[in-house]
Amino acid sequence: MEERNRGGYKLNTDVKCPTPALLKAAAIGITVYDTPEKQALPNRDAMLVTCFGSTYPEAREQALLPIANAIAKQHPDVPVLLSFSSQIVCRTLRDRDGLDVLTPVEALHQLAAAGYTRIAVAPLEVVPGVEYYKTKELCAAYSHLFKRLSFGTSLLYWMGQEEQPDDVAEFVDTLATQLPKPAADEAVLVLVHGTRHPANAYYSVLQSRLDTGLDGHYFVYCLEGKPVLADILPKLQAHGVRKVYLFPLLIAAGKHALQDMVGERPDTHEHQLQAAGFAVQPILRGLG
Repeated sequence: MEERNRGGYKLNTDVKCPTPALLKAAAIGITVYDTPEKQALPNRDAMLVTCFGSTYPEAREQALLPIANAIAKQHPDVPVLLSFSSQIVCRTLRDRDGLDVLTPVEALHQLAAAGYTRIAVAPLEVVPGVEYYKTKELCAAYSHLFKRLSFGTSLLYWMGQEEQPDDVAEFVDTLATQLPKPAADEAVLVLVHGTRHPANAYYSVLQSRLDTGLDGHYFVYCLEGKPVLADILPKLQAHGVRKVYLFPLLIAAGKHALQDMVGERPDTHEHQLQAAGFAVQPILRGLG
């Protein structure tokens, strides 16, 4: 397998004989895996969309399937498969709902068995954290099944470094069209999943872009990682905020939006904010 990257990091020209470890570490951006012994095969292209998945039917039907369908519409001559990386989600959907869902590995084997030789993988993670790299490693491990396998980037990846695009700034411009413009005594709280992975730092970059790109009170907080809701409350009080909008910056408004952000439990974010004296208006739709 030959691994390389497109539009990513370029080694210094003084590095004449880079080690495999250095080449692997430098493979950022869109990563391409070529299998030398399969290069004579004809080109038969397919796409694989990967995401964590959701056990909520509304989340799948309103967010995940529309994304896969939109990709398929852009590539009418290329088959597009959707796979869920969470084995718990897959098992629940199979046992509870009788749905025929695929993990990324199952999808890759299915595509190989059908004779497809070039696969483009589109991961739907918001940041390149644990789930992103888990799926990337799985795809790398099975790339030998194909002539070529290309693995794309997360929604937020480049930040304008070394002549790369600024995904975060572009995302904020688009996000602004979906969020209310808060009044002087209002704020928009943007819930992100967060992660123990160092990629949690992307949310600090997102907060910085929100501060500079939008005129108003917008605060990012994490379900996991930092900052959490408790870190945001003093900022709301310092700004004289009386009403907050809750928006889930998640691909699908599933469990985390409907059980953690809002819901009947007394420890939901909605109830915590109300107990602190804020009026709360949730916006229950995911990015998908």
